[in-house]
Amino acid sequence: MPKTTKNLSRILMILMVLQPLMDVLSFFMAQAGMSNLPTLALRMGVLGAAVLYGFLLSDRKKVYLMTGGALAAFWGLHVGCCLAVGYQNPFADFTNYVRVVQIVLYTLCFITFLRQGQGVYQTVLLGICVNLGIIALVMLLSTLTGTDPHTYRGGFGVMGWFSTTNSQASIISACTPVALMFAMLYEGRAKYPLMVLVTAVCDLMLFFNGTRLAFATLLGCAVALPVVMLICRRREWVKFGILLLGAVICVGCVKMSPMYLVRTNYTAAMDEKQGWADTKIQWAEESMAQEEAEEDVSADPDSEVSKEKRERDAIRRLTPVYEWCAENIVDRFGVERVIRKYNFSSDVANITAARQQKIFFCQMLQEDLPVTAKIFGMELGLMTHKGEVYDVENDFYGIYFLYGAVGFVLLLAFVGYFLVMLLRCFVKDPKHFLTPMVGAVCIGLGIDLIYCCFTAGVLRRPNASFYLSVLLALCYYLSVCRTESKAAPVQPNVDGEERV
Repeated sequence: MPKTTKNLSRILMILMVLQPLMDVLSFFMAQAGMSNLPTLALRMGVLGAAVLYGFLLSDRKKVYLMTGGALAAFWGLHVGCCLAVGYQNPFADFTNYVRVVQIVLYTLCFITFLRQGQGVYQTVLLGICVNLGIIALVMLLSTLTGTDPHTYRGGFGVMGWFSTTNSQASIISACTPVALMFAMLYEGRAKYPLMVLVTAVCDLMLFFNGTRLAFATLLGCAVALPVVMLICRRREWVKFGILLLGAVICVGCVKMSPMYLVRTNYTAAMDEKQGWADTKIQWAEESMAQEEAEEDVSADPDSEVSKEKRERDAIRRLTPVYEWCAENIVDRFGVERVIRKYNFSSDVANITAARQQKIFFCQMLQEDLPVTAKIFGMELGLMTHKGEVYDVENDFYGIYFLYGAVGFVLLLAFVGYFLVMLLRCFVKDPKHFLTPMVGAVCIGLGIDLIYCCFTAGVLRRPNASFYLSVLLALCYYLSVCRTESKAAPVQPNVDGEERV
């Protein structure tokens, strides 16, 4: 390996290993009641150094300049939109923007790094596995020392010394296919013990993390990875059996999993709350029935007056429920507007659902702002009422509210470029394009995008979005770079690594 590539590989390994270590540092600083500004500055410094290094190393500097210009231009339009309605905290809004554009910048940097040679590719894959090992060690140490913050309140789920539940789950889930594929491709003497060890570690992390998506990843990898191997004509039946056995054991123990316990407790709590709400509604109905008995009810039931009265009665009947279930959002927008937004629903599980409340809060907030808010977004500070933050728990939806339709379309176009590129390469030459590691990387990318659709744990979280950038860059390398170099089909060597 050339000296330049070796140095780059060392730098990349340091960059990757820093990611979980910075997460642990942030956790302990938060536990100590310290400001997050030092860790924020550290993350921005690492990002800035990576971008500068990538720019100096690249032979396509125009791409960096054009990307920077586009990001700056959009930021200017977003700032103008925020100034029009009153900017509450420009600095916080800027740092939030950097967290999002980090995805683009790191992807660009890693594409530059990967273009330097095969050794860098192997380093990146190894870095993913090393980070997964660090996370596993942290989860174990936090459990043994009794300092784990837990995934859910009430002591459910193991998260380790990390701060954001869905982000940590997405990191573990996206890295798992790559680590498992490494073990499946390894052909040394200890290939079966290694497969058992890696499968056990990955399954235990996903099982005890406690989120539904983590458990789904566990099952999905047990099916998808063997399918990829079979398509690539790699028949590792013993390793397939180890992977499937791990999934079967987890399914058999599902009732002992944090995920099952959390869902069971949640269902019981919602049933209790629904009973309270039904009682309140019944009391209101009885009170209104008594009042109606004393009034003249000869009006036509199909008349506009009767329809308006039924709506007023419904609002009156539901008001106690909404004032209890959605007190803060009712205080911000008024009980009648909130009830209409929920379409007069009396389902407590629906009314109290945090995801739904945040979406409706942002929709009503957007309705109160000028139309430019729908085009270029609004600052995160506006999505707060009495200390409660209503940043939606869905990354793509969140990008729409924060950066409007323009920002949302730009992000979709950016991610969509890589997806189209992968599809085009597969259609053009599926035999040479699809290799076991290509399949694992694509599975990891797909898992990350699923997290983007159902959680707010990736696109606006710099610790998790880093891995999305790495996976996107790997997809670029495994398709475009191999095509440009007219590479031969990638085959695993005796160490289980893929080389051109």
